[in-house]
Amino acid sequence: MSEHDHGYLNCAAVVKYFQKKLPALLVVMLAALLSGCGAEKKSEGEGGDAITVDSAVYAVQYTRLLSAGDSEDKAYLVGQPKLKKGEIYLGVFVKIRNDGDEPYTPPKEIELVEAGDKSFPPLDASKSAFALDFSKAIPPGGVEPVADSVAASGPADGSLILYKINQSTFQRQPLILEIPARDGRNGEIHVDI
Repeated sequence: MSEHDHGYLNCAAVVKYFQKKLPALLVVMLAALLSGCGAEKKSEGEGGDAITVDSAVYAVQYTRLLSAGDSEDKAYLVGQPKLKKGEIYLGVFVKIRNDGDEPYTPPKEIELVEAGDKSFPPLDASKSAFALDFSKAIPPGGVEPVADSVAASGPADGSLILYKINQSTFQRQPLILEIPARDGRNGEIHVDI
């Protein structure tokens, strides 16, 4: 014990000690916290997996065939034309979270690709309250569908991307939801019907 302690903690010595050590300690703590930040983000996954495309995290909530004759599906198919023989509607319900610092607009070119490399573009489903709005930017930290929206409150808990596919597509599963990225690393989610 030094003559300045008198049996108590020497606060001046503690403060002086941490003033010298704190910058190094902060660097070590910051390095530990950030050690996972540079890890490569997943850009491919199965239905239900979260993948990252640019600054957005996509997850397929639900995929199902939709029928204009089914009363439950009519709200999804508002404004859609009658199908030709051999065609069916497929709804892919997604949740998107913007983890970036800038607004993120989902690309209109999110295609459904079958194993034979035939691709299906999304239909304009904008008349449905459940549809993903490709023209609406998701703010930083925002989620689509927005809480308390029809899509978020619906049974699929996701925004609808609607496709018209061929019945023969069932034989070429899995289907791949291909999400274009600005940085060239397109996202892919394998979906089963």
